[in-house]
Amino acid sequence: MEEASCAFHGALDNHLLPDVVTYAILIRGYCKAGRPTKAMQLYNSMLRNGIMPDGLLLSTLAGYNLQSSGSQESCT
Repeated sequence: MEEASCAFHGALDNHLLPDVVTYAILIRGYCKAGRPTKAMQLYNSMLRNGIMPDGLLLSTLAGYNLQSSGSQESCT
């Protein structure tokens, strides 16, 4: 995930705009890596950049179980 994140941020630094597919791949990767908080941060960044989620990304996000205490997070 670190290499993917570096490539993503490098593209942003070079003024290359990611699309919803790029975001979805990274978000799903963070979920599989057990890092749903990072996935949600990236999702929120995507929304701030005006990119709307597609059905596949929404399905990925529907797999989240975020407890209000923040003590347990999971992603399928």
